[in-house]
Amino acid sequence: MEAAGGNWSDIDRINRDIEQLRAMQWPVVRMADFPMAKVAWKVAAFSQVGLHRVVALADAATLAWNAGAVIGAILCVRSLIETVALIADFEGQITRIVSTGRIEDIDDLVMNRNFANKLGWHAPTGKPEQYVPTNILTLVTKLDRTIPGVKSHYSTLSEICHPNALGTHSMFSELRAEEHALYLGQAHGIARGGLLSHMLPGVGLAGFVRYRLEALQAAMPEIVRLNRQVPLAQGRR
Repeated sequence: MEAAGGNWSDIDRINRDIEQLRAMQWPVVRMADFPMAKVAWKVAAFSQVGLHRVVALADAATLAWNAGAVIGAILCVRSLIETVALIADFEGQITRIVSTGRIEDIDDLVMNRNFANKLGWHAPTGKPEQYVPTNILTLVTKLDRTIPGVKSHYSTLSEICHPNALGTHSMFSELRAEEHALYLGQAHGIARGGLLSHMLPGVGLAGFVRYRLEALQAAMPEIVRLNRQVPLAQGRR
């Protein structure tokens, strides 16, 4: 990502964090790598899907920003914050449940996270109520308790994403009252440097989400152990 008015040392750190996330990506999650531990395989699968999404959004934000497509970059960073909030909540809940030893609760959580949607299609278990997604603002608010200020940046980015005044007139026009004229185009909107102050905290979550994903990896041996203790009749393998 180009600095464009930002601190280059911050940009360089973020770029390195993204590359470290990229190195954590798996091309495939095989059930054979988790013998007799299907729940553990599900946890690994969701973790990797989330990781791939974070890297894809960071890449898209960077490409859009460097190309001057500012609103496209903002859309991606907003979505990145949401994804990080989801992963952070997932890791926190998994860590808490592991301490209780209740593998069935881990299974319920990971099934929700893998299949939650608002479109009415569900995993084939006959429990549609299990796949209601958590409101993303709830998760962003929760993340803000860990990283104060992230919700404020998220709210600003959201306002720009919506076709309200900040996302329309402020982004794409400049009123010159003395000329009684409205100059149009991105070049006449908010300066990129001002927007960067809201984007960097979002893209900068790359290092934070790496820590949460590493915590999930560290919990995997215990999840496997708990999973293998559950009788096959309970359907947790």
